[in-house]
Amino acid sequence: MNKNLIVEFLMGKIDYSKEDQQIIDGIEDAKLEMQVASCMFESVNDPQLIEVAIYSQEAAKKRYEYLLSLAKERQITRAITTFY
Repeated sequence: MNKNLIVEFLMGKIDYSKEDQQIIDGIEDAKLEMQVASCMFESVNDPQLIEVAIYSQEAAKKRYEYLLSLAKERQITRAITTFY
């Protein structure tokens, strides 16, 4: 790995394209969605709501995995180093 890239990353000076930033934001959103679904799963008793929580968590996980694969393809290191 390039030392200059590491220094720029640590100092927050890496400029991402608009598309790369959208992927990073999407990853953060998907992580939040997984956490919300997990909290919902832990706090509900109704079988239908449990099913909704499971479905929501699985959908967020699939979205997260997809966006993470895009980040890896595009070599977006910030998104990869902060994954769930």
